[in-house]
Amino acid sequence: MVQHDFHCVFAHHGRQGQHVSQRFELGIQIALLAATTCLGTTTSTTISLQNRGHLLRSVGLWLQHRIINQKKLPVPKTWNDLLNPAFKGEIQVANPASSVTPYTMVATLVQLMGEDKAFDYMRALHKNISQYSRSGTGPIKAAARGETTVSISFVHDGPGEKMQGFPIETITPSDGTGSEIGSMSIIKGARNLEVAKQFY
Repeated sequence: MVQHDFHCVFAHHGRQGQHVSQRFELGIQIALLAATTCLGTTTSTTISLQNRGHLLRSVGLWLQHRIINQKKLPVPKTWNDLLNPAFKGEIQVANPASSVTPYTMVATLVQLMGEDKAFDYMRALHKNISQYSRSGTGPIKAAARGETTVSISFVHDGPGEKMQGFPIETITPSDGTGSEIGSMSIIKGARNLEVAKQFY
């Protein structure tokens, strides 16, 4: 059995104020559509003929509210809000060359804005970035501990930090965000095929 990130990234728009369960249901519907499109059959001679999606991860913003309140910063609600000069040095994100989290963010922005505008946006955002971490979870840990104000992370990265009592909250950009589907495959001729099938 091989577990891998398929990187079938798809952008989707949400409505501000939409109930969380409604957004979740919408996300599931989009994921199923994307899975049908991106995770279909393959014709490799070395792997099984099917990839199966097993997780959905969406990009969002995690905010350190103590710092926002202390510095009287505006609460960002859209991608463009992050370009506000007030956030200079207040944002962390991982390096797209070493982490799937910012890779998904870049792919999302390209789909939302078009390639040229997305890279113009990234150049503008760079002015407000204090650090590009190697790990995708580095920024959320930094935000939780008060080392940065805003973390661009997968939404699911934060609840563990929040459960430890750190004052962070998540926001999904109201102008749209993106998700990726992780997938897995069964290797042909696997020694433990029946066990792999149970997990698959």
